[in-house]
Amino acid sequence: MIHRTFRLIVINLRNSPEYLWFIWPSVGWGIGLFFHGMGVFVFTGKSAIRERMIEKEIESDLSKKQ
Repeated sequence: MIHRTFRLIVINLRNSPEYLWFIWPSVGWGIGLFFHGMGVFVFTGKSAIRERMIEKEIESDLSKKQ
């Protein structure tokens, strides 16, 4: 996200430095990132995340043994 924001800043300052429009896509990405984080870490509960990670690790171990 930081790399893309930096690229937008460069494009913005080269083409239209009088209006800083790069802020709007950055705010949109930030809002999306915030809600994604809330959905992953807050609303699903930590036990659900932990269970998924354990299941994934078990499947990974089983596939390595075969």
